[in-house]
Amino acid sequence: MPPPPGTPPSPSPPQLDEPVAPPMAPQVGTPVAPPRAPSVEPPMAPQLWNICCGTYSLGEAIDGGCTEVEHLEANGDRSGDVTMPLLTRVKDLTVDNDDGLENLHLPALREISDDLKVKKNDLLKLFTTPALEEIADNVDMSENPELLYWEPLALTQAGGDIVFEKNTKATSLNISSVYDGNRRVQTFDIRENPQLVAVDASGIDDFRKHIRIDKNPKLKTLVLTLLAEVKDNFIVEGNDELESLHLLYLTTVGGAMEVVNNPKLQTLSMPHLDKTKKFEVRANANLLALAVPSLKKTERDFLVLENPVLAEIIASKLVKSEGYLRIRQNVALASIDMPVLEEVAKEFEYGWSQRAPLSGLSLPLLKKARGIRVENEVAIAQLDLPALETLSSDFEVYKTANLVYINVPKLYQVDGNVRVEEGPFDTLNLPELTGVGELFTVRRTTGMKVLDLPKVSSLDGILVDQNAKLEIINLTRTTFCGSTGGVEFEVSDNPSLTELNVPQLAFVDGQARVRKCNSLTAVAFPSLTSVTTDLQIEECAAVDSIELPLIAAVGDELIIDRAGRFKLLDLRSLLSVNAIEVEYNRNLNCILFNESLTVTSKFEIDDNEPCAQQSSPGLSVCESDKGHTIDCLRSMTSCPAIFNACPSPPNPPSPPFSPPSDPPPPSPPPPPPS
Repeated sequence: MPPPPGTPPSPSPPQLDEPVAPPMAPQVGTPVAPPRAPSVEPPMAPQLWNICCGTYSLGEAIDGGCTEVEHLEANGDRSGDVTMPLLTRVKDLTVDNDDGLENLHLPALREISDDLKVKKNDLLKLFTTPALEEIADNVDMSENPELLYWEPLALTQAGGDIVFEKNTKATSLNISSVYDGNRRVQTFDIRENPQLVAVDASGIDDFRKHIRIDKNPKLKTLVLTLLAEVKDNFIVEGNDELESLHLLYLTTVGGAMEVVNNPKLQTLSMPHLDKTKKFEVRANANLLALAVPSLKKTERDFLVLENPVLAEIIASKLVKSEGYLRIRQNVALASIDMPVLEEVAKEFEYGWSQRAPLSGLSLPLLKKARGIRVENEVAIAQLDLPALETLSSDFEVYKTANLVYINVPKLYQVDGNVRVEEGPFDTLNLPELTGVGELFTVRRTTGMKVLDLPKVSSLDGILVDQNAKLEIINLTRTTFCGSTGGVEFEVSDNPSLTELNVPQLAFVDGQARVRKCNSLTAVAFPSLTSVTTDLQIEECAAVDSIELPLIAAVGDELIIDRAGRFKLLDLRSLLSVNAIEVEYNRNLNCILFNESLTVTSKFEIDDNEPCAQQSSPGLSVCESDKGHTIDCLRSMTSCPAIFNACPSPPNPPSPPFSPPSDPPPPSPPPPPPS
């Protein structure tokens, strides 16, 4: 379409190399087109990217205008305050053993594609990286005595170990912007920083190795808000000012979870922790409560030790501990909640609760453990283990000031020791116990009157000693005792004991001893046939009878000494003994021996009072090492073989002994037949 009349023709576009003519001044009254913007060639951009390959010092990188450096090292060629405004990226950055550098500012640095190492710099106070977004591998900031803090607030990605330790003046570490979406952070070591007050790693949810927050005496704030998983150990230890630790999202610790020796720690929250190899909370002087309500299993130990004001332990879903379960020296402990615990692979140990009002310790579903130990305990009055069936090691309850009731109604086998010692126990309920692999001890109890083991068939040894009120011992099915060479069968120093019932005990592999039981009226071993070392009955002032009807062999000494008021000692079944000592039995007047008895060493029967009081022939006495007889006794020519010396009551006494007369002369032969 042609232009309207009076419109001047448009100028043709200028060529790129031609200068543009200025527009002509418009004529008055003539319409004018708007001026066209001149086409101006943009100026050449300055060079912004200068890649420096190889290893560069700070000075070389600054002088070279490097924006990217492969290996950047501080080697002392710059001192004081150093700023590198152009540097945006390095492969690795090392500031190590530089004794002149005081401040290093890297305002444009965005990426470190390998390691960052800032270590052992005597004067370095500030290391600032405000634009740093990523460190692909390890961070090591250690042993910088003047460093004040490190706060890379733009840092979002960190891929290796983070170590911040032995920085004498550092007060804070803030890596709160780091989030672990790519799950590459490895370890987190914050150790031995004497002035460190705050650590914030609130955005990281996963550490692929361990966390160790250790020996930071002024650390008050530790923020790990989103932490959900630690693949290895998680240790918080020796932080004197730390008051609280909230781990609200933590579910898994692949190694040990340890909170140890943090004296001001009051609150420890781990509501969702359900799995860890080892769990230890120890020596936290102000910790009030411990709750791990989601924890189901520990692959090693569960330890709560030496927390003096800890009042409550909640582990309401804990089913199994693969190691030890120890709750000890928590002197204020008032409540333990483990209602579904079924198995402890090693020992369950509880004790040293000194002041708490804890009335009882109950583990209602615990069926199996290697061992049970309750010691040095004044708080609990009852120990209730209603489901426990087997122990592969020991059952020990000792030094318990108020524990009176022990109930283990289903326990049938203990492969180790049973030890109930030093307490006011009045009830020991073990109705199903059939076997004990090692020593069974009831010692120094002040309340127990009856020891009843109705189903125990074998014991490696039994020691019942110094029980002030014990009146009755029932071992009605026990047939065998001994094998280790220690204490095999000993009942001693029980002043109230009146009954000792061992009707089926047949063999003692070791020593059998009854002594200092001054209320005991009878010592009866009706089935006992053999004792491999000593058989001793001593200092039982009230004994009226001793029954050993089947005893055939005693491997070492048979000792009946100050054994009470009995008159007859029937040993007609005894065939072999190393030594015999029967002494100081004030009423004894008759001993019956088998004519085949062999005594290989000493035979001593002496100072039994009736001998001195009656002129009629009485008790035979012999001292084999002296080889003579006492006049008040019938003459004997040999100690090793003694015949029946007196009849057994109620038969009348034998007539006085007289030597046989000479045989009569033979009759004369009959006369010869006629």
